[in-house]
Amino acid sequence: MPDHVIPSPGARFIQSIDLELAPGASAIVCDAWSVGRPARGEAWLFDLLDSTMTARDPEGLLFKDRLALHGARGWGGLGGTEGMAYVASVLCVAPAHPRLDGLAEAIGDRLTSLEARAGVTPLARGGVLVRVLAPSAPAMQRAIETAWSCCRDWLWGLPPRLLRKM
Repeated sequence: MPDHVIPSPGARFIQSIDLELAPGASAIVCDAWSVGRPARGEAWLFDLLDSTMTARDPEGLLFKDRLALHGARGWGGLGGTEGMAYVASVLCVAPAHPRLDGLAEAIGDRLTSLEARAGVTPLARGGVLVRVLAPSAPAMQRAIETAWSCCRDWLWGLPPRLLRKM
C-alpha cells in the first residue's frame, strides 16, 4: 500500500504494476494519485500520468486497467474527477478463495459513511475493485484503509495493520 503519486508540474509519470498470483494466492493492491498540488494552484499541470495495473494467475488474466492522462486545467469536471483532487483504485484478487460472495457489498457498506465517493464491483473471476474519488489526501487514505481492512478481515480474518509512516 504505497503512498499516492503527486505529479509535479510538467512531470511525465509512467508506471506499471504487474501482479502474478501463484495457485491459491491472493493479494490486495492499491494505485493512488492526486491531480498535483491543488493547494498551490498546481492541479492538472503534469504532462503525463500513465498507470497500468495487471493481475494474472495460472488460469489467465484477472484484471487489467490503464489510465493515461495528459494534464490540462479544467479536467476536474464531470467525466474527469468530478472536482475531486485524489483518486485511488484498490484491487483485491483472490480467485481461489471460497469467501468472495458478499465482499463487494461489505466494502460498499463500510465506505458509505466516509467523505470520499466510492464505487465497488466484483470482478468476473475472483476479486473486487474499489474506485475512490476524494476531496483530500486524508479522506482518500481513510477510504483506502477502510477497503483494505475489510478485505483483510473478510478473506483472512486479520485485523488491519497500520503501515503508514508517522
